[in-house]
Amino acid sequence: MKKAIFILSLATGFTASAQARGILESFYGADFNDCKSLDGEESYKNTIVNPNLLGEAYGLSISVKPNPASEWAAIDYTLPHQESVAVLEITDANDKSIETMNLSGNQGQKLWDIRNMPSGSYIIAIRVAGFSKSVKLIVSK
Repeated sequence: MKKAIFILSLATGFTASAQARGILESFYGADFNDCKSLDGEESYKNTIVNPNLLGEAYGLSISVKPNPASEWAAIDYTLPHQESVAVLEITDANDKSIETMNLSGNQGQKLWDIRNMPSGSYIIAIRVAGFSKSVKLIVSK
């Protein structure tokens, strides 16, 4: 199998790639996996995958309104398919944890009472199934 992987890694042109694929499948019984493109020109094969984009591809989303806010903030979320439990963490500009909430249900809304919070920037992050996504909230009094 090491020889087949080496041959495949040497295959740079279309013809050479097809030949390497044939060798893998015919002589070694190995499956060939042709990675699909991400956003057209980027590809899983030759670029680093942005975990935020990958989370979005699986359906992860988070938003906060109003922004800026002064009394209450509504945090809307949608979890990736098949997920129903997540953790929402709110941190200040110094990365100090302010509040942690458990989320249940594939989508929903959490209200955050910010009447006693000082003015400033806060990061609201959602973590689920190895994915994370965050938004910034500005609190202004």
